[in-house]
Amino acid sequence: MGEKRGETGKLEFDFNTAWAHEIQMNLLPKSLPKYNDLDVAATLIPAREVGGDYYNVLKLNDQYSLLAIADVSGKGIPAALIVSVIYSSLITQIHECKSEVYIVSLVETLNKVLIEATTTDRFATAWIGLYEHSTKKLYGINAGHNYPFIFRKGETKPFELTKGGIMLGSIELPFDEEALTLRRGDILVLYTDGVTEAWNKMEEEYGEVRLIELVNSFGELSSQEIIERLFYDIRQHVGEAQPSDDITCVVMKVK
Repeated sequence: MGEKRGETGKLEFDFNTAWAHEIQMNLLPKSLPKYNDLDVAATLIPAREVGGDYYNVLKLNDQYSLLAIADVSGKGIPAALIVSVIYSSLITQIHECKSEVYIVSLVETLNKVLIEATTTDRFATAWIGLYEHSTKKLYGINAGHNYPFIFRKGETKPFELTKGGIMLGSIELPFDEEALTLRRGDILVLYTDGVTEAWNKMEEEYGEVRLIELVNSFGELSSQEIIERLFYDIRQHVGEAQPSDDITCVVMKVK
């Protein structure tokens, strides 16, 4: 539960922060799907002042899985409530579409919902992807989010998933979809800016270069182990500095 010091100097519970944290945690998946062809792991570490990070991995059926990561502007209860809108919109659309999910229409609908549900100073960045298990095809839309990386064996420079459109909740514009076929051993890394912008006391960011170097160094490990190594390295970098933003990462390896 969040806490702060009152006028007496004693610690007092900050129930608003606690409530925002509870909302955020309840919207995250309690566990991730198990696959024979994929190894998937994800972790979100909230900042002291709760932000608006969100992720999900959903097995829609034997053919398709949906992956999502989002970062809402601002912190506290307003950010947590917008996360709840994103969650509700995604789940509702998936249930309505049943076995046929088209991520372009899904993202465009999500954008319209956020425009109607939020003020002009609130928005969200996101990456939403659809994985087709039988063909190993990955379809993705980047809505103003940090570029996800695809790491391939023998290649030190990852492929960036850049195609999509503007951030969600700002204006109605079309979104473009990109598609690529993954191979055995490929690693997809989704993350929020809390990872790359984690500062130490010298105000030095963790950065994309260090993230890429770490995944290249530990690419043979499991997805969960890669995330654990990454978060340990971030803690080493940050040191005694207080994290200013949520730190979220999703890793998917193709078996």
